[in-house]
Parts: sequence; structure tokens; C-alpha cells
Amino acid sequence: MTETDPAKLWSHYLQLVRIEEAFRNLKGDLAIRPIFHQLEARIEAHIFIAFLAYCLHVTLGRRVGALAPGLTPRSVLEKFAAV
Repeated sequence: MTETDPAKLWSHYLQLVRIEEAFRNLKGDLAIRPIFHQLEARIEAHIFIAFLAYCLHVTLGRRVGALAPGLTPRSVLEKFAAV
């Protein structure tokens, strides 16, 4: 990066951290794994479903965080899986 302003560098770094967290959630909590499709439409559909799952995961995290700060989306999903 050629940016010299420390505030902008910090902002970019925080964006990178959020992006890495999103990928960690996709691979961990949501168990999204690579699937090797041959058709472009199937690839796009797979990406779309993974994105929707991530959006629901983030929404669940925010709703749970507001109602019960100690819970995580993973713990909520584990509790519902047991039911």
C-alpha cells in the first residue's frame, strides 16, 4: 500500500480483519467447503447460497448479541441442532 495516513491504514486493516472473520465463519460455523462445479450457473448459485448463509449468520449474531450478550451464533445453532 502506498497510503501514508495512519488513520486510513488502520481503517484498511480493520476491513481486512472483518473479511478474514467472514471467511473463518464460512469455513467454521457454517461448514461451507469447496465444491467443484463445472457449470457457471452452479458456481454462481453456490456463491449466492454461501453469501445468504453468511448474512443469516451475521443477523443471528446481532440479534442474539442484543438479547443475550454471552451467546454466539454457533452456540445458538448447536442448541437448535439438539432439539
